[in-house]
Amino acid sequence: MSTLTDILHESIAAVEVPGRPIDTHSAARHAVNKILANFELNVMAVTEWATVKVQSYLKTGKRRGLASAAEYVMARRAGENGADDITMLVPRQRDFWMDPFDLFDAHKVEGGNGDMQRTCNANLYEFDGFIRIRDKQIAADIKYANKMRRARERLTPIWSVDPMMTYREACDFYVRQHGMPVDVDEDDGEEGGE
Repeated sequence: MSTLTDILHESIAAVEVPGRPIDTHSAARHAVNKILANFELNVMAVTEWATVKVQSYLKTGKRRGLASAAEYVMARRAGENGADDITMLVPRQRDFWMDPFDLFDAHKVEGGNGDMQRTCNANLYEFDGFIRIRDKQIAADIKYANKMRRARERLTPIWSVDPMMTYREACDFYVRQHGMPVDVDEDDGEEGGE
């Protein structure tokens, strides 16, 4: 049985033309056909898709369609002409609270399991956890962007001769001339000696 990863790899390979951008919509259509042919993979794929959509929905607070169960409350009212009280589900009064800081409606909680907490319900410790997660994401993005800048800087002399050369071709040329680049020290982001 194929895994979702295998199907995604195969789908990308099916539409990829070397040197051209990958048409991700075509690759997705190819993957969907493969996934729909296998019930277990279908369930896995839909679950992964739904998880991402739920997280996005919680984060942005987009509310469409019917109210959730949490938006209803049990209410009692007196029956007519002295009859027993009637208990019924009624829509909860809408929360018209506006976030004065305009933060996302929900954030992922620490622990890496994908759970999310509504921002308005977060306590100090959870809120600090949201910040730690964002800081880690920002640090990882900056680290990767710096890695790309160093690669660009080293390949500039090669690309100045032929800007149409691909990254792979420029890397091959660089390695033939200079050998493999020295690794970057992870602690301070500075390059080791060459």
